[in-house]
Amino acid sequence: MGSQQSTTNDDASGFTQQFPSLLHFYHALSKSFSKGSSTPGHRRPGLPTELIIMIFRMAGLKHPNYSESTLEPLHFKPTHSETYPREWKVQSWDARRAEQCWIITDPLDEKTLYKTASIQLYTWSRDQGWVNDRSQGSWSWFEIGIASEPLTNDDNSTPTSAQIFDGLNVVQKLRPDSKEPLRWRSHSNVLAARNIQEHAGEVFDYHHELWSFIKAGDRLCVYMCAQFGGWSNIAIYGRIRVWKYFEPTLL
Repeated sequence: MGSQQSTTNDDASGFTQQFPSLLHFYHALSKSFSKGSSTPGHRRPGLPTELIIMIFRMAGLKHPNYSESTLEPLHFKPTHSETYPREWKVQSWDARRAEQCWIITDPLDEKTLYKTASIQLYTWSRDQGWVNDRSQGSWSWFEIGIASEPLTNDDNSTPTSAQIFDGLNVVQKLRPDSKEPLRWRSHSNVLAARNIQEHAGEVFDYHHELWSFIKAGDRLCVYMCAQFGGWSNIAIYGRIRVWKYFEPTLL
C-alpha cells in the first residue's frame, strides 16, 4: 500500500536496549513464546504460532513499520488546476456545512482489513487565513467515512445513502439505527494559518468503532469540510498512514 517506514515506541524503549530495533524485540519475544522454557522452577511449554498471534493481537501489538498510501483525489477537480502545487478548496457561505469527498480508496479486501491495526490521516492544508473570534474554534476540518456499493433490494446489511460520487457507483454508508452517515472527525486545520501546514489526524486504532462497521468491499473516504460564512478548507496533499498487526513468522 506504499513505502514502508519506521516509527518508534517510547514506552517500549526501556525493554529494547539490547535489541537493534523494536521489530527485533518483537521477534525475540515471539520466539521465546514458541520455544517455551526448561529452566527449573520456571518450566513452561512452547506455544503454537496461532496462539502467539492471538496474544499479540489481543495486546494490540502493531508492526513498528508503517506503510503510507498517497491517494490522488478522484472526484474533486483542483481549484487552480494550472498552478503547482494544486489546490482543492471547500468554502462555506452561511451556516450550512460545505463538504466534498476529496479522496476515496480502492475497495478494501478481507485480508487488508484483518491485518490493519490502525490508520491516520495526514493533510497539508489550511483554513482561510483569518478569523474574527478565535474563541469560537476552528470550522475547517477533515472527516473519514465509509463508502460502499449501493445495496440491492435483497441486501439486509448496513443501509446506504443515495449520494453517488462522480464516476464511481458508490454511496455513503449509514448507521443502521439513526441512518446518519458513518463518518468521524479526523482533525481541524490550524486556526487562521496563512500558509499550508502539515496536520496529523486522530489515530483510528483497533478499538475505534470504524472497524466494527467497515466490511470487505467498502472504501474509506476523506471529506474536506467547512461551516459558517467565510470559512474555507484548502488542501494541496493528503495521505493515509497504515499500521498492521505484528505477526511472527518462521518461529
